[in-house]
Amino acid sequence: MDKRYSKNLNALSAEDVEKLNNSHVCVVGCGGLGGNILEYISRIGIEKITAVDGDIFDETNLNRQLLSTTENLGLWKVNEARKRLKLINPKVDFAGIKNKITEENIDNLLPKNVD
Repeated sequence: MDKRYSKNLNALSAEDVEKLNNSHVCVVGCGGLGGNILEYISRIGIEKITAVDGDIFDETNLNRQLLSTTENLGLWKVNEARKRLKLINPKVDFAGIKNKITEENIDNLLPKNVD
């Protein structure tokens, strides 16, 4: 087990940590809630992450969205999420989907192999 996950053993078993490392999670939205979720799951050990968001950062995001900064205004949220997660954990396999989920496209957009 990577040393980065050793503190997780206070709450999780080694088997739990391994299961997290091998899990694939899809997060819809990289904004207020989604950005926080992405950060937390990458830190706890999820190493395969797909994020779906069809939006770019704008100034109104700065007060509440963890991933937004004055330097990434106008940039795609999924691209900025990838950059952030790679800084936290280079082992993260991140797929970003630049699209807004609707009833019409949900079945085609979401990955089929998520846990």
